[in-house]
Amino acid sequence: MKQPPKNPARKHLEEDMVLLFRTTGCGNYALGIRRIAKWCGITEKHVRFWFDYQQRIPDRRFDEVQKCCHYYSGKRVEIRIANENIAMRKCLRCSGSFESTHIGNRICNQCKGQRNFRKEIGGLDEYRVAT
Repeated sequence: MKQPPKNPARKHLEEDMVLLFRTTGCGNYALGIRRIAKWCGITEKHVRFWFDYQQRIPDRRFDEVQKCCHYYSGKRVEIRIANENIAMRKCLRCSGSFESTHIGNRICNQCKGQRNFRKEIGGLDEYRVAT
């Protein structure tokens, strides 16, 4: 059985993706999307989905997209990672997986949003000494 990846897919910087689409389309964003879609044999809707929802170019399509950009414009566009520190971690309360931005973040946003969360971690009143 194939195991899911340990870390989530990294998100690419929005301005780099826009530059890639514009470069491929010789300054025209929509033409760039159309060319990439045709080159990869997919619909324009799929390419827009990468940008609007996934915020990244899938790994299996990355080289193909760069080749398309190079073919139409004569150059490759550097695509940077938005946040290198994102990792999948297990929530200490519900044991669900979530995207964590740093090693100290061990509680998912869903658990943090519960009414009694702050009350529970307010913590250790019984150990405080009255002054």
